[in-house]
Amino acid sequence: MRILGHLFNIQKPVHEYISILYLSYFNISLIFIPLVVAFALSPMKYGIYYIVISFILLGVIFTFQFIRAGINILSHYRFSKFYLFMYFCALEICPILILIKAIGLEL
Repeated sequence: MRILGHLFNIQKPVHEYISILYLSYFNISLIFIPLVVAFALSPMKYGIYYIVISFILLGVIFTFQFIRAGINILSHYRFSKFYLFMYFCALEICPILILIKAIGLEL
C-alpha cells in the first residue's frame, strides 16, 4: 500500500489508513483475547456459540472499518457520484454476479 501511495502521490492518506489498520487490529486482538480464553476453558458444548460470536464480531468490525475508510476517503476527495456508482457496478457487484452465475446459484 505504501508503494501505491508513493506512485499515486497520496502518502498522507495511505499513512493514515495504515495507522488506522494497526490500531484496529490491536483493538480487535484485545476484544478476542477473552473470547479465546473462554473458548479454551469452557466445555466443548459452548464452542459453537463462541464461534458464532467471533464471526459476528468479525463482521461488525470489518463493516465498521469499511464504513470508516469510505467516509474518510469520500470526505477528503471529491469526485462525481456517477463514477462511484460505476465503480461499484463494474468492480464490486458484477464480479459477484458473474461468480454466482458460474457456480449456478439462482437469485
